[in-house]
Amino acid sequence: MTSRIHQWTIDAHDIDAHLDLHPADGDVDREVQRLVALGASHADVGQGPDEAFIVLRDPEGNEFCILKQPKFH
Repeated sequence: MTSRIHQWTIDAHDIDAHLDLHPADGDVDREVQRLVALGASHADVGQGPDEAFIVLRDPEGNEFCILKQPKFH
């Protein structure tokens, strides 16, 4: 997965962020399995099976998406 994670301290009321990620090798199924093994869970937010993304939730309840295709080519 091509992403860089930076850690900093902020007040939880200052910012809301939503991540849209796409694995660098394009293997979405493998990346979703890896993230679930690390503690993520599938989140049903009303999306259908034909959506261009898979919604996951991290162990703290924050939702993020794994894009089936990169947003920008």
